[in-house]
Amino acid sequence: MFQPRYIKHSHLLIRHAEKLIRYQRDLLPETALMELGAQIAKVRAAMAARDARATHEESERLDALLTAHMPPHKDAA
Repeated sequence: MFQPRYIKHSHLLIRHAEKLIRYQRDLLPETALMELGAQIAKVRAAMAARDARATHEESERLDALLTAHMPPHKDAA
């Protein structure tokens, strides 16, 4: 019923990553899609093992990939 905070955070991060993949599938290169998919799988494996340190490290790597491949925000000028 209750989940640790690192599990909740990692689950939300995976949801955002999958959303980015769905939205940008036609624009992102195939290598980026494969990198994101592999990193999502690593985060899920760490979550399944309930290893807090590994989950945090893999989530940080996924977050770095997301920021590298996410389109920049437009200024509302």
